[in-house]
Amino acid sequence: MRNFTLTKVACARISLTAILILSLFTPASSQVRMRANLMIVDANGATLMDGNMTNYGANYSNAIDGYDIWKMSNFGENFGILRSTANLVIERRSLINTTDTTYFRMWNVQQRNYRLQVIAENLHTFNLVAFIRDRFLNQDIQVGLNDTSNINFSVTSNPASSAQNRFLLIYRDINAAGGALPVQFTSIQLQRKNNDVQVSWKVENEINMVKYVVEYAADAVHFAAVQEVASSNSTLSRSYSIADNLHAGTDHFYRIRAIDLGGKIQYSAVA
Repeated sequence: MRNFTLTKVACARISLTAILILSLFTPASSQVRMRANLMIVDANGATLMDGNMTNYGANYSNAIDGYDIWKMSNFGENFGILRSTANLVIERRSLINTTDTTYFRMWNVQQRNYRLQVIAENLHTFNLVAFIRDRFLNQDIQVGLNDTSNINFSVTSNPASSAQNRFLLIYRDINAAGGALPVQFTSIQLQRKNNDVQVSWKVENEINMVKYVVEYAADAVHFAAVQEVASSNSTLSRSYSIADNLHAGTDHFYRIRAIDLGGKIQYSAVA
């Protein structure tokens, strides 16, 4: 009998094998799905540690059945989907009507910087808005519905920062009645102009918004406020723009923090 030891990276690759196989053999144009990856972020860049995937289709059920694939626990960081008492690596669900929520579960995380990467494909055809809710920071971060969204976060000495249920992905129908929807960031763009960086963003449904805070970081992790802009509180599409002094660093990362009347915070994607 031969003995062997699996490394953390090897285990992560095993848990992602089913996702990769399904991705390779299904045409991208016909997929309605969401992939979520957990990455370590350090001086060397971002390293994929684990991930999960949800496929949406009219022939699938929201109940746990033979179409769902249970997750195998890794030695290192784990990032799955918690549905009732089941830990899943691949979930198949019905097409979203008005609302849906994916409850992520992460464990074996350490005190360091991470990235939650959400890759959505063809979900933009269902009149949805989607956002990641960070229960530890009490923040909602909007994610694209046919795009890749990267959300950096840190696990600290605070036990709540490593809570297994820290993150969930919430879908809402933009036409559904009842309950206020979060402000929608439809774009954020950067343009260099002489010694300034022009930061422009567009929003919709900004009712009850107080202001937007433009934040800058040289490393896409440690953001600091640079300017504030008052909200116009419009139900229509609105555009905003500010000029920020060009910083000494070679890389420039910006995001927009939206604050509503109740003090709730939402973030745009990072540009």
